[in-house]
Amino acid sequence: MVGLAPVAARAQDRPVYTLERLIAEGQRTHGTVVGAQHGVESARQLLTEAQRAWWPNFSVEGLVAPSVDVHCATPQCLEGDIRNPTQVYPTGVLSRWELRMGFPIYTFGKFSNATKAAEQGLYSSESRLEAARQEIAINVKRAYYGVKVARELLDMIKEGRDKLEDAIKEVEEDLEKGKSSGSETDRLRLRVAETLVDARTLEARKAETLALAGLRALAPSVPQRFDIDPEPIEPVTLPERPPAFYIEAARRHRPEAQMVRFGRDAARANLEINKSNFYPDIVLGASLFGLWKTTDDDDPLSPYMLHPFASYGYGGGLFVRWGLDLHLKIPRYLRAREDYEGALAFGQAADDGMALEVTTAYESVTESRSRLALFERGEKTAHSWLTAIAQNYAIGTAEAREFNDALLAYFEAKSRYIQAIFDFNMSVAWLHRVVGVDVTSDVAK
Repeated sequence: MVGLAPVAARAQDRPVYTLERLIAEGQRTHGTVVGAQHGVESARQLLTEAQRAWWPNFSVEGLVAPSVDVHCATPQCLEGDIRNPTQVYPTGVLSRWELRMGFPIYTFGKFSNATKAAEQGLYSSESRLEAARQEIAINVKRAYYGVKVARELLDMIKEGRDKLEDAIKEVEEDLEKGKSSGSETDRLRLRVAETLVDARTLEARKAETLALAGLRALAPSVPQRFDIDPEPIEPVTLPERPPAFYIEAARRHRPEAQMVRFGRDAARANLEINKSNFYPDIVLGASLFGLWKTTDDDDPLSPYMLHPFASYGYGGGLFVRWGLDLHLKIPRYLRAREDYEGALAFGQAADDGMALEVTTAYESVTESRSRLALFERGEKTAHSWLTAIAQNYAIGTAEAREFNDALLAYFEAKSRYIQAIFDFNMSVAWLHRVVGVDVTSDVAK
């Protein structure tokens, strides 16, 4: 005999979580959401890098090397005709350090388009984060409603089992007293029904345990031992709207639709970047260097002569930097163009596919709503039937076969009704997911 604990004892000494709180915990601490949040931060830093690309950049170069003495030893040398004598070995060391600065003046759109591409990448990462949150929400709803369905079934089984135990007790008492109102066949029939009830109890308890474990996995921050609110499962309220309303809302709000748009814009920016790579960069450059050495050298007489052994120096001007590696730039540009064309085609296919998903979800809501209304009537009828047969059986005007049929019919009708509530709530949750906003409120506008 399978015992049943009262529902009130389930939440004893355990924190109780509502659906909203479980969703919030899951969206805050689940690994997929946390990972997506890090992806957003990474994309934000990439945007910061792109925005700062036009800033002046500095570099320091230094060396330590052997050095020789350099002297002007001939009249020709003193007149400017420099001929350094050959020396077979160094006589000292030198250390030279140079600070360089480069400031891009004009790059034909390289930096501006790189910033646009990084912005679209950030927006796409934020949409991916929202999609992860919505996935957590629908999975939490599935597990949460699964717990409530299992407990509704357990309550139903307890109610029916109480009536079944009373019936079995009466039959066994009649058999002991030798009354003709009860037979061994009736007793066996009711015992068989009892095994079916106990089997359903085990199934419901398993479903409850797995659903709670699922909630624990989806919301890692909740304690090991927790419970959900004791309110019975109820159908959610969904306003009547045409499917075109949800399709348009999905185009505007669904994270995946936004990711498609941002990906297309990023591909366009990447195409412009590769186009601008065919043009040069105009850069303002400057440098400052200093030298320390243990050897001697004579200063050249001409101010225009390169003097790498000077104690210090500086310079600057406008530079044109033009990479002529067209053998690499051309295929990069062509690849970027194909990526952009592919993004356009993929965007159209994704839009059509999402419209189909919304239509499918809408039809599922419509069907489950109608099925819910049918099974609600069936459950009420089956409950009335079981109550009437139980009363008649108690006074001896009904047979065990009738009681058994009414009990099984009630179990079937009640189970289908509870399952219909679950299906309707989950179909609404899935409609929420494919639209991207809460469809039970006016937010979808």
